[in-house]
Amino acid sequence: EAGKDFNLKLCGMHMMDSLRIEKGFRHFGHDITCEDHVLEAGLGFAVKTNKPNFIGRDAVLRKKENGLDRRLLQFVLTDSEPLLYHNEPILRDGKLIGHLTSGNYGHTIGAAIGLGYVPCKNETVADILASNYEIDVAGSKIKANVSINSIYDPKSIALELGSRNIRSNVIAPGFIETEMTDKLPEDVVAQWRAGIPLKRGG
Repeated sequence: EAGKDFNLKLCGMHMMDSLRIEKGFRHFGHDITCEDHVLEAGLGFAVKTNKPNFIGRDAVLRKKENGLDRRLLQFVLTDSEPLLYHNEPILRDGKLIGHLTSGNYGHTIGAAIGLGYVPCKNETVADILASNYEIDVAGSKIKANVSINSIYDPKSIALELGSRNIRSNVIAPGFIETEMTDKLPEDVVAQWRAGIPLKRGG
């Protein structure tokens, strides 16, 4: 009854895990450990190398200079039926290159989502994203779209709008459906939709 006035409901750990993986939040122990590099995990924004000396500063600077050996990516299955847990094999252009570090179903997105490291030595982000990816789910190869940013609301626009009591439906990085977008020309909306990781609206 304590949260009744705020429409709060009981939830469990799987609900929180589903939300965090949609947002691309790393799970310590699965997606990141003390053996993973902060830059390869996509957490460089949390490290300020212009501060006075701190443990790990030299390692971060070396990695920046030498480049990343791998990068943590977010995968979304194009088929909404299969589920992901973790350790599913990742195939890039038909070749096995790694495995998912974590997985769950994204109820907001409407598909299973996984995180996993992809080798990327001497590659640009464009090179990585240009490849075709599949996830091996119990022996079946399922096509997956990939992103280096959060699939759900990467700039936290929905959170900002919500704090102002504005309801929004975030369907892709940088694309929010509102009454304003309904008035845009169809060709403009079609172009935006073409860039959506799931290749569909929501």
